[in-house]
Amino acid sequence: MNNIKKATAAIAAAALCAVSALSTTLNANAAADASYKYTYRSVLLIKNSDAQISKITWNYAVLRRYYGNYAKLGNLGGTNVGGGSAGDQYESCGGTYTPSKAKPGCGIAFTVSTFAKTNDFLTNPKAFSCGASCTGSYIPKFSTEFTRPFLVGDLNYDGQVNDSDYWEMRTAVEAGMIYRSGSSLKADVTNIYWHGRSYGLYMFDMNNDGYVNSADLTLLEKHKNGGSLAGKRFDS
Repeated sequence: MNNIKKATAAIAAAALCAVSALSTTLNANAAADASYKYTYRSVLLIKNSDAQISKITWNYAVLRRYYGNYAKLGNLGGTNVGGGSAGDQYESCGGTYTPSKAKPGCGIAFTVSTFAKTNDFLTNPKAFSCGASCTGSYIPKFSTEFTRPFLVGDLNYDGQVNDSDYWEMRTAVEAGMIYRSGSSLKADVTNIYWHGRSYGLYMFDMNNDGYVNSADLTLLEKHKNGGSLAGKRFDS
């Protein structure tokens, strides 16, 4: 499948990106230069295992001072078709997600990532907007949810990714709170409580592959102070 074509600041206002299928292995957006070092991610969750969903229509927009957006399929399977547009103030994308099963179960339909030069994305009330609506034969209330964006790797919520975040995850792993050595868990809606903070399990999926395992801890280690990826964004 082809990558979704992102709208960039270089595109004239109101220009439309062509519609294309979203890749399950979508790589980093090369057009975002290294100064966009913060990666924010929002997740469309299916929260009710009994829900019978045939289609989810979604939209996501960010202010043009940030670099948005690209989407990547999650671990529930299915297809995601979308497109994007650039306007005077917002860059947006949206489309249709079709699960591969009538009852897809609990988990991540897809993720949407945004790059930023500064770590003020979450404190700007106009930074983003999103929405999703479902069709199907049985859709209980609150079956789906677009999570509020989070800064990937920032586990102590201080707006930075460094040593302390790595140790938050490592100690949680050592305590058996996330996964045990040699195991792998689906990045789902499970709540994790650690050191007085609450996390969705999906927040530990650093490489955005739909699973939480040792590869995510290794990647976060590279982003800590002195690591090979220190001060750089997560390109997924």
